[in-house]
Amino acid sequence: MLIASHAHVCKRWPSSDMPNRLTGRCMALRPVLSKHRSAVLCSSSRGAATADTPSSAPTPGTRGRHDLNAPPCATTWRNWPVGGEVVIVEAKLPVFQKDKKTCSSTIKVLYQQHDVPSQLATKIIKDTKKAAFDKLYPELQQYINDLATKADVNNGKFVHPGGTVSAAELALMKFLADKGTQPQKTAKESLISGSYEYFDPANPDKCVVKTGKGYPEKNPSWFVPLDCPESLSEYGGPYPIKHVNMDWGGVSSLEQKPLPQTIPACKANSSGTPSQTLNKIMAAAVKQKDDKKHLSLIQHIAFVELDSNMAYKQAIAYHSTGKACHADNALAIIKEWAETNGHKDGCWEGHNGPLEGAWGIAAMARALELLRKRPNYTDIKGKFEGWVRSRITPKMADHVTCTCKKADAGVPNQLNNWHSSIVEAEMAMAILTDDKTRFDNAVGLFHKTVEDYVWKWGRQKGYNEVNGRCMGECTETYRDGCHPQFGLGGLIQAAEMAWQQDQDLYCSNEYALATAMEFKARVIRAGLAKDMSMLPPGFELQDLTKQPWKSFDDKLGKWDYDTAEQKWKYTLDTDKKYLRDISFLPCGWEIGYNHYAGRLGLPMTETAELLKLRWPEWLEFHWGLGSLTHGNTAELLWRPGLPIAVLPKPEPKPTPKPPAP
Repeated sequence: MLIASHAHVCKRWPSSDMPNRLTGRCMALRPVLSKHRSAVLCSSSRGAATADTPSSAPTPGTRGRHDLNAPPCATTWRNWPVGGEVVIVEAKLPVFQKDKKTCSSTIKVLYQQHDVPSQLATKIIKDTKKAAFDKLYPELQQYINDLATKADVNNGKFVHPGGTVSAAELALMKFLADKGTQPQKTAKESLISGSYEYFDPANPDKCVVKTGKGYPEKNPSWFVPLDCPESLSEYGGPYPIKHVNMDWGGVSSLEQKPLPQTIPACKANSSGTPSQTLNKIMAAAVKQKDDKKHLSLIQHIAFVELDSNMAYKQAIAYHSTGKACHADNALAIIKEWAETNGHKDGCWEGHNGPLEGAWGIAAMARALELLRKRPNYTDIKGKFEGWVRSRITPKMADHVTCTCKKADAGVPNQLNNWHSSIVEAEMAMAILTDDKTRFDNAVGLFHKTVEDYVWKWGRQKGYNEVNGRCMGECTETYRDGCHPQFGLGGLIQAAEMAWQQDQDLYCSNEYALATAMEFKARVIRAGLAKDMSMLPPGFELQDLTKQPWKSFDDKLGKWDYDTAEQKWKYTLDTDKKYLRDISFLPCGWEIGYNHYAGRLGLPMTETAELLKLRWPEWLEFHWGLGSLTHGNTAELLWRPGLPIAVLPKPEPKPTPKPPAP
């Protein structure tokens, strides 16, 4: 049984960084759970399968996070008296264990069935949130109310702030970070400094450090900044571009043609202003008749990896520190892009334009959503909305229409990580602009993408175990290590945005996202440890010396990527499942874990083990920072309300009639 351990985590409020209305006398936080009903509504497991790496095994990465070492849940959804309001179904989670029949070290994949609600109704979500809210200390309640503006979603309005982070998460994030509670304490420090420290599973005595100057393992000649400075001059941007034409993107290609170190550290290496420096590099690329890939890469870095990324980091930093300069920085970045690319002479073109636009807009729209109460918000929001509507939305819509028509006509594997990011961008824009129709369209695309991208693998005829595929795989599992995380991360963050509007999308397609998270977490853990014995037979970590993405030929065979089967093939061993370039990206892991394990009580063992190795999350494109915003928030913002909101209310006792005169 899980008991909320934050019940006495706060013996006093911080007296320095908290907004003035939260400072003052010492206060004791009341116990967050009912004295008599402190159990968590959680899942029950069927079968005796046990993972070969139990979630309770201590690892160095836990570092004060009890939520990653939670004991098994004892209370079940099926046995909880919910008065018929919750229909129980079964979610399937992969369990990786050694083959006991043969006594060998071979790993088998079994699928445990867990009782879960088919879908949590809006009323249950609202009532549970409210009941948990009522157990918070009054001044924390007041801070949440000060941040929130509420409206009726049924009338086309939305709860604000309503991106992936609600007013409750914002208030709790700052409170827990200031009190030194993990993971918020370390995550906040890392956000500001850009210094992230992780453990290397292949070498337990070694730490992997990502510094404020970036993470050099991507490329030694250039870096993406991870820190969040108080001054834009220290950052070096923004880098708005009037004419955008992107055919592709990705920093990993820098190994072929490194960018000068003048981005973003241009102030130390150039006499020009940051924007001028970037434009000079672009102009030089064109003058030298450089390939379009290099020019596209510069634009991708400017918009996605620098400015939209920094805008969201600054918005989160504003709420976690209370410093207005961070809010001003975020708004300034967004304003520059809206005015520059949104100029009448501006343009947004290129084959990769829809995806690049979705990446950046998802981050910028969610940043704006957090800044509604800033003085210049309305003006900048109007410019941003007009720019996105005229330049980027049509490109995303055209791509979705074209690919969905092909999918409906039977062309396989049309929906991928592009649609995941577009769903998130569209949902973020819908909430920002109070557009109910746009929101509903995004929800429809969400379900369609989950079905085609995740659910069908291992389940649907032609994509199941008969064809060598497992539940938990997705369309791009064998493409490489990053794109499946792109796809899953966008869908998880979209589901969380809907959750903030009291809608449950996490249950989509038989909880396919939970299954995929657990499967992908195992693959990443094996990749980080460089240990193929952690994987079932048939899987193989690819030898990167044989670069298959270049159609590597040798005297024995040839590499090729089969788009219909979505896997790399080698002419001599086509049945193997090659896993290429496996690494960790912060794509929705904390947010998904907080929901499936924290809110529902599902035993997300593989995800917990992965997070022990890779928390806190940084921000990659528009994914991440979940350790700061969502790390174990269900313990205070959801679970205490379940016994109150979900249990049937007792019938009132009849009032006795007064005696007859």
